[in-house]
Amino acid sequence: ADELGQSQGDVASGSDASGFGNARIGATGGTVDIGGNATVSARGTGGDALGTGSGGNGLGGTASLTAHSGGIINIGGDAEVYADANGGNGTSNSGGDAKAGVAEIVTNSTDSLINIGGDAYVSAFAVGGDGLDGGTATGGTAQVLARGGGLLPESSNINVLGDLDVYGDADGGHGIDSEGFPIPGG
Repeated sequence: ADELGQSQGDVASGSDASGFGNARIGATGGTVDIGGNATVSARGTGGDALGTGSGGNGLGGTASLTAHSGGIINIGGDAEVYADANGGNGTSNSGGDAKAGVAEIVTNSTDSLINIGGDAYVSAFAVGGDGLDGGTATGGTAQVLARGGGLLPESSNINVLGDLDVYGDADGGHGIDSEGFPIPGG
């Protein structure tokens, strides 16, 4: 056995990981006040393979900052909402696949309000794992939506005093050669 207690010749694949739950800060007809920063995260990261196994798959869940039915959310600092996914690396085999979930800041009805005093970052980014064959990556849905009709002050509003960044990107994993070096263009 080697130093990790794993017998020679075993194949150990990375474990799959899912952020496939819901992470939410919400206000339905009430008020939520946060004096500093707020982070909502439903990330999934696949495990790296040991030996000749494949990297684990990563699956993002649903992360939301949501106000309904006249609800109000006040955040004094920055707001970050993540539904990212990362595939695990497979040193001697395939990298794990990654599929991001849904990340959103939403007001869903008349008189609902979200105030963010700093920056807002919404991300549904996927990165496939590296391996002999790089893992695939599928970006998710990242959105900022103010739903609900009417004119001010009855309408639904989202106010961000700083910068707003919204990403729904994907990067496939890199292919590597038998010596562990990236394959150009892989």
